[in-house]
Amino acid sequence: AQGAEELREDAGQIAALAVLVGRQEKGYKIVEGGLEAISGFTGGELGLHREYYGRLAAVNSAILLTWEPERFLALRSQVFGELGAALSRWRQSPYLSAGDLDYVTRCGSGLIRSIEAQMSIFNDLTSDNNLVLTDEQRMRALSKVDTQMALLRDICEMFIVKVDGLILNRKR
Repeated sequence: AQGAEELREDAGQIAALAVLVGRQEKGYKIVEGGLEAISGFTGGELGLHREYYGRLAAVNSAILLTWEPERFLALRSQVFGELGAALSRWRQSPYLSAGDLDYVTRCGSGLIRSIEAQMSIFNDLTSDNNLVLTDEQRMRALSKVDTQMALLRDICEMFIVKVDGLILNRKR
């Protein structure tokens, strides 16, 4: 009985190895085919590909004239301005304890880091030779960054309203 059990286990392992070998053979054939295709490129074709991908690394100047980058930069300035003014105002408030100020400052710092991260992505998307993207891909990515910045602005505004509301409640 134990010998039969061992045979079943061995047969299972052999079957698993056979599947693995089959997958490796398929993978090898795919790689081999890809290498053959690459070796088939002529100098002219390779030059065309290099030129095409080189153009993808450059930002189309028309993209920089669209509303997304302008709106993004305006949102960034707005959020930094509002948050900076609020943090200064809160630091002067006698109605926030040291612990409150610490918490508010940490939250504000987190928002600023998030905004700076979006700015870094924005810079990568609007600077040459940082990312290899088609104009459509670049526009979609800029639109997403713009949406994230709008969301951060909304979060920042809600945060400011909540902290100001806390101060008003404590004044009463």
